[in-house]
Amino acid sequence: MIKKTILAQFLLLSASCVGVPTLEDNAVDGNAEAQAVLGLRYAIGEGVTKDGSEAVRWIRLAADQGQPEAQFTLGMLHYWGRWVDKDGDEAVKWVRLAYENGQLEAQAMLGVAYVGGVDVSEDIEKGTRLLRLAAEQGSDTAQYWLYHVVSDDNPEQGVNLLRSAAEQGHPPAQMMLGLSYMDADGELGDPIKAFAWLSVSQGKAQVSDPSTALGIGLAVSGLVNSMTPDQIAEAEELAGEISQRIAENKKRKTDQQTMAQNLLRKFWEQGVEEGTEE
Repeated sequence: MIKKTILAQFLLLSASCVGVPTLEDNAVDGNAEAQAVLGLRYAIGEGVTKDGSEAVRWIRLAADQGQPEAQFTLGMLHYWGRWVDKDGDEAVKWVRLAYENGQLEAQAMLGVAYVGGVDVSEDIEKGTRLLRLAAEQGSDTAQYWLYHVVSDDNPEQGVNLLRSAAEQGHPPAQMMLGLSYMDADGELGDPIKAFAWLSVSQGKAQVSDPSTALGIGLAVSGLVNSMTPDQIAEAEELAGEISQRIAENKKRKTDQQTMAQNLLRKFWEQGVEEGTEE
């Protein structure tokens, strides 16, 4: 098993050196990891022209062989109704299979589904347990959604969950963390941290969601009116430090993950931003 895994990774590394044709050869030969990588490349247009039908073709072949990133992707495609029929049962089926094969983000999204009763019978206890387990393993998606479950009863735990997700580069968590510091009473209230995190999230939103960026800008302007020049300078410095930490954390995660996992993360971020427009 170990020898097969090493061989699969070697084939993928070789493919990355010579381009997509060699990767496609491996995919045609039935290598599930290569099929998943090729499908995700077509899904986001990395190294190839973005092509939904080709993406689904290769992702489905990999998913049928049990490749977890492909299974999760196929599930989310059915949930969004992108390039395939919108089908809640199929979405849950593939996300559940990915979770059973150890895909962490699939575990997080299955937890979200149970908490909200989305295409499954609502089971808040089961959903919370799945979210908590995924959050403890470092899923920023799980940390962000678990915040919504626990924050009313335990605001401090909620802020800690948001901070963990935000430090990994999760844009909604960054914005929510800034708003939490801005609106919180007592020790959790901190205008400097609020300014810093909102500034960081505004930079991301300007690229993906200009209307959200405008709203964040208005919140920052309101903070500025209540802060001293020294506080503003401290907040701007902190924002720079946070951005640097996020970049380092994302690089570390990229280095630790497989090619398919990294492409999945890119697709996931793109997919959430695009919704079901395609």
